[in-house]
Amino acid sequence: TNIEPIDKIPSLDIDFEKINSNTDSFTWLWHSSFIFSVDNKKILIDPVFATNISPVSFVWINRYSTTKDIYKDLVDKLPNIDAVLITHDHYDHLDYKTMLKLKDKVKHFYVPLWVWNHLEKWWIDENKITQLNWDENILLDTIKLTLTTSRHFSWRLFDRNSTLWWWWIIKWSKNNFYISWDWWYWPHFKDIWNKYWPFDATFIEWAQYNPRWANIH
Repeated sequence: TNIEPIDKIPSLDIDFEKINSNTDSFTWLWHSSFIFSVDNKKILIDPVFATNISPVSFVWINRYSTTKDIYKDLVDKLPNIDAVLITHDHYDHLDYKTMLKLKDKVKHFYVPLWVWNHLEKWWIDENKITQLNWDENILLDTIKLTLTTSRHFSWRLFDRNSTLWWWWIIKWSKNNFYISWDWWYWPHFKDIWNKYWPFDATFIEWAQYNPRWANIH
């Protein structure tokens, strides 16, 4: 069985004109990184713009994307960000170098419980960090951000399951979006449906499956 792509993975150039406009839009920045433009707010989810997604520098975990060179100046090209939403603290969802580049460009960071410890160690102002629990919500002007339960885990090197993980719902006057990264099916899907349906769009990661990961992916 092939465990790596046989051919180069195709990709499109980022439309920065769309990202910088006042028109509602969403742009995939590869893997789990998205930028949403809604109600004149810029919301960045799980930004990871590093080419090496590894906890240690001597182990190289490279991206498959053929566009990895764009990460070198991606942060400079992005507009000022109103909110960064983090789903959990795995290295492919929370990146130290990316946070350092972004920290002065972001108004506020919204993170699961205890993930703020990572950000404070990385010299991000504690006044710019809000930590939330499952089923809590917060208003970003006209936009309601809601945390939902998820089935996954947290881990950074020797620190396992000491922080929370979650999924996001972004709701404003026009739309209601559901965002689910790194998950496995469980009864809370039905609870989320009953509480927050209908959704205008859902963003659900898929295909990171292995029998050894059956309870988390």
